[in-house]
Amino acid sequence: MGVVNTNKWLQQYCQSVKKANTREQQFKAQCDMLIKPMIEQNVFKEHPHPIELHQYLLGQGLFHPDVDIVNTIEKFEEKRVWEIVERQFRYLKKKWHGPDVHIFIFPVEERNEMIMKHLGKKMGIGFTEKIILFLSATTTKKEIEALVTHEYHHVCRLRFEKNDESELTLLDSLLIEGLAEKAVEEELGKEMNAIWTSIYTDDVLVYWWDYLFKARLTVKGRKNHNPYLFGHRGLGWPQWIGYALGYAIVDECAKRDEKNSKELLGMSAKEIIKNTSFETET
Repeated sequence: MGVVNTNKWLQQYCQSVKKANTREQQFKAQCDMLIKPMIEQNVFKEHPHPIELHQYLLGQGLFHPDVDIVNTIEKFEEKRVWEIVERQFRYLKKKWHGPDVHIFIFPVEERNEMIMKHLGKKMGIGFTEKIILFLSATTTKKEIEALVTHEYHHVCRLRFEKNDESELTLLDSLLIEGLAEKAVEEELGKEMNAIWTSIYTDDVLVYWWDYLFKARLTVKGRKNHNPYLFGHRGLGWPQWIGYALGYAIVDECAKRDEKNSKELLGMSAKEIIKNTSFETET
C-alpha cells in the first residue's frame, strides 16, 4: 500500500480527455480513468459505485474535467510530489505505529473559493483505509507534509476509536481535528498550522462552548457534525468554530500534562477533556 501511482492514471486521463467533445464525455473520461481505478483498490466500501464516488470527490475538491491539468501534472513531477507524500507517510507510520493505507493524489479544483482562500490551496480526506489529497501546482513541500500529517493522524485516531463513523460523537469529531492539527504543530512548527487554530480569542471559544457545544457533545454521526465544525452562517455560528474548539481543548491538555502527539493519540476523548478547563454536561 502507501502512495498509489495516480501519476500514471493522470497521464492516461490527459490523453483520453483530449478526445472528449462534450461535457458528458469529459466527465465519463474522468470517471473511467481516475475513479474506476480507485474503486478497484477495494477500499471504498462506503462509495462502492464509480458515479457516486465521483460526485463525492468533486464536492470535496477534485478538479473538474473541463480544466486542463497538464501543467499541474508537470509541476507535480518536478517537485516529486508523490515521493514527498510517500516519505512523510512512511516516517509517520513508523513514529506512530500506524496502519498501512492507500494514498491517492490529484490536482485540486482551483475555482473552489473555500479551498483556495481558506485552506491554503489544498484539501485532504482521511479515512480508516485511505487518504485522498488534492493539491495545487503551487503547494510547497512543507504544506504537503503538513497535509499528510493531518490526514494520516485522522487515520490513526479513527483506528484508535474503533467505532463506525456513525457512532462517533461530536466530542470525538472535535478532538479528531484538534489532535491532527496538534500533530502538525509538533512535526512542522506552529507556522504550518491551519488558520482556525488561532482566529478566536479564549473568551469567544468559551462563549460558544457554553452556548452551543457543551450540551450537544453526545450527538452521534460524523456527517451530522459538519455545521458544528465548519460553522453555520444562517444560524450565526462562526466559521470553523468546532475546529477551533477542538484544537484549543487538545492544546490545553497537551500543555497541562506535557503530552506529545503519540501520547495524546492513545487517550480517550473523556481523558483529554478531563485534563482541561472545558466543562462538560453530566
